[in-house]
Amino acid sequence: MVHNHIEGSYNWFLVCLSFIIALFASYMALNLARRVLLSEGWKKRGWLFGGAVVMGVGIWSMHFIAMLAVHLPTGVTYDFVTVLVSIGVSIVGAFIGFGIASHSGRGTLRLIIGGTIMGLAITGMHYIGMYALTGLTVTYNPYIITLSILIAVLASIVALLFSFRRNNHYWLSGFIMGIAVTGMHYTGMSAANMSMPVHMLSRASDAQAMDFIEMAVYVAFGTIVIMAVSLISSMNVDKKLSEQLSLKGSILESAIDCLIMFDHKGTIFEFNPAAETLFGYSRSEVIGSSIKELLMPELPRDMSSMNGMLCSGNKTVLGTRVETMMPRGNQSTFPAEIIVTRIRSEKFPVFTMYLRDLTERRLVEEALRESEERYRKLIDFSPEPILVHYQGVISFVNESALRIFGAEQDGLIGRGFLELVHSECLASAAQWLEHIQTGTAKGDPIELKMHKLNGTTIDIEAKSILVHFSGQALIQTIAWDITDKKRYENTIRQLAYYDMLTGLPNRNWFNLSYPELLQVVSARGQQAALMFLDLDRFKLINDTMGHLMGDRLLQHFAAVLSETIGDNRMVARLSGDEFVAIIQDCNRSQLELMAETLIRRVAEPIQVEGQDIFITTSVGIALYPKDGETLEMLLQNADTAMYAAKEKGKNQFQFFEWAMNHCQARRMNIEQALPAAIEEQAFHLVYQPMFNAEQGHLIGVETLVRWEHPVLGTISPCEFIPIAESTGHIIVLGEWILHKACKQMKEWHDAGLPRIPVAVNFSVIQFNQDLIVDMIIGALEQTGLDAKYLIAEMTESMAMQHNEAIIGKLHALKRLGVSISIDDFGTGYSSLCYLRRFPIDTLKIDKSFVQDVSGAGEDTAIVEAIIAMARSLKLRVLAEGVETEQQSERLCQLGCTDMQGYWHSRPLSIPQFEQTYLSAAYLARGEAAAGSAAG
Repeated sequence: MVHNHIEGSYNWFLVCLSFIIALFASYMALNLARRVLLSEGWKKRGWLFGGAVVMGVGIWSMHFIAMLAVHLPTGVTYDFVTVLVSIGVSIVGAFIGFGIASHSGRGTLRLIIGGTIMGLAITGMHYIGMYALTGLTVTYNPYIITLSILIAVLASIVALLFSFRRNNHYWLSGFIMGIAVTGMHYTGMSAANMSMPVHMLSRASDAQAMDFIEMAVYVAFGTIVIMAVSLISSMNVDKKLSEQLSLKGSILESAIDCLIMFDHKGTIFEFNPAAETLFGYSRSEVIGSSIKELLMPELPRDMSSMNGMLCSGNKTVLGTRVETMMPRGNQSTFPAEIIVTRIRSEKFPVFTMYLRDLTERRLVEEALRESEERYRKLIDFSPEPILVHYQGVISFVNESALRIFGAEQDGLIGRGFLELVHSECLASAAQWLEHIQTGTAKGDPIELKMHKLNGTTIDIEAKSILVHFSGQALIQTIAWDITDKKRYENTIRQLAYYDMLTGLPNRNWFNLSYPELLQVVSARGQQAALMFLDLDRFKLINDTMGHLMGDRLLQHFAAVLSETIGDNRMVARLSGDEFVAIIQDCNRSQLELMAETLIRRVAEPIQVEGQDIFITTSVGIALYPKDGETLEMLLQNADTAMYAAKEKGKNQFQFFEWAMNHCQARRMNIEQALPAAIEEQAFHLVYQPMFNAEQGHLIGVETLVRWEHPVLGTISPCEFIPIAESTGHIIVLGEWILHKACKQMKEWHDAGLPRIPVAVNFSVIQFNQDLIVDMIIGALEQTGLDAKYLIAEMTESMAMQHNEAIIGKLHALKRLGVSISIDDFGTGYSSLCYLRRFPIDTLKIDKSFVQDVSGAGEDTAIVEAIIAMARSLKLRVLAEGVETEQQSERLCQLGCTDMQGYWHSRPLSIPQFEQTYLSAAYLARGEAAAGSAAG
């Protein structure tokens, strides 16, 4: 049979893609396998297997893409079984190599062995994968094959050395391993001599070529998805562990008791200040030392067996109080009582030792054993509070005990011991004393609530022993007052799980409690709801009225929320002005009623320092399990629903709908595109004429901004202006709008347009800037527009804030000649006394009242009231949103002749405006009207 030699060429895009896949897979696999050093048991095996799978699949993906990069004749295929064998070889080799390298007794030799196995597995996968090619005859150059094996083995050893012997060098070890994999592959490919039978080659030439690039991209995408899932999983594990260790560390630092923490090998990694004082060692001297060698040499069992019992959860070690001798840093020893508990940890078992110095107590006990007489004297003068009782009646107390219980000398003698015990602890105290009397007690202390003689309740930790005195069996009780300790523990718990400002549970409490609640609701087959709430315009109030006012509003809102939701529901403050409420076993109508009641109560005016403050809330509601079965999903969806409520005008509630995710994604896209749009000046302005309807002539124009995005399409100002305000971009955008509007009006004046003003909208964010007045002055000077032809429009909500700084800036503009107008009037809560303080020229009636003004309804009465109020304040009034002839005529009848809206003119682009109002015919009509008026 005749063969033709095949000379393959490479697609360099696929070559680069294969190299990137190799680097990414190597880095991810070594990062995951490195976690094996920090894990035990099934978690260790899980990380080990995950690293091996990521490495094996990544190497195979690189090999497959690299093979696709070679332009081979059509008709060459792969044997599927052989491909699976090659993948299995790479996974098994990586698993064995990582396992040997991460062994607890690892050394350089183990890393070399593990790297050698991994290198052989890589080359094995390559050449088995080459063997999977059907339709080709492949021969190899043995020298180059040997070179490829050496490259893979040496680079694998170096990568493992950097990964397992040098912390935080995953990127370097991954880079080296990625080079090893790709280097081995292309070296191996150079060793291959491929040929194909002539008759197959001729048939292959007629076949249709496969789209190798598309196949390679699919393989690369699948591999990257697998590795991305692994990366996200490892990051989540790291985050949870970091939060847990941070919380435990803060508690250890502030604890009064002597606390020592050590790992499963007995290595100390935490030593709190109380322990430093007791042992005479500094924390830096102890950290990293063996607890057995440094602090516990007197323990009867060796540390290795003790570690085994601790890790296995042996009840004879864990949770058992042990008395032993402990060494101090000055070479002396002291008796101590210790108890060891195990704490759950993501990486390895962590143990906490609680320790108490028994020196003084031992002195008392030794003295009691030496002599009964000496026993009495020592007890009497002991600093420990001691009571002796016989058959339940107190027969002796020392001075310390008298002080604790607030009694005079002999004030406790003859009283029953249990008479001093609080009723909730009475049963456990009686059983405890019975065990002491019968000698079956374990000697462990007990915590009790007891009464002082004045009725005050205190917390006591008591330990009792059975002693013999004058032939009688007495119970001697040492009682320590731990009231302050308990109060301190409760304070720590309060700080950790409750918000100090509102008194509500905080995010920590919510994260701990809500998953448990979901389990209960799920077990009962019930429905639960999560309400996500925040205060509308809270940041604005905080910035303009001060943080003290903001804190009072938060406290008021928390009180209203708790009252409305009810005591049997859960309310928490997550952060800032964000709150959540959890409602069990409820239906949609109940939730609607609850949300409506809450919104109505929050909107009621709040009396603070003699002035009425108005605040509203937006509420998002997600239902369990319909809208999510995990805490994270419910929170996210309720938050999305809350933003939907804000976008619809705030001060309302919305149930979550899956379609809202699209709206949320659009909002994020707009927020990301906004800075570039401002930088590139991608916006344009349109101008809506304002008319005097009776005389029919132009009295001004309002500037409106528009945004056409090449991908997102037309973006309404209602979408991007709130985002610009929340992100602070409104400052730059507003300045650009002002300059463009002033410049355009100056050009129109110079072109012959009647001297009319241009209105520009300003945000409260802009007016909170100290240099806003200077910025406006600069814009007028640069464009040459006279100040009397500029109208600064502000919203009614800005006037409602009653901010002295804003009022001062408006007066400064008024002195320059700039006119002031209030936009959307009637939708807020402005009172007459507030408006009188502002230098206002014009009130613009909101279009929502104009729509039904042609009838005799409530809107007509509101418009009449606004017109009457404007006249009393000697203000002009202009109606917005006039869309029909009936509306225009009715407004004129009511006394409002200035108006704007689609009935008179839509917003016009610059060419449209000039074509209409700078035409010779229009200018001639204007001159004729002016002449007629003059005549």
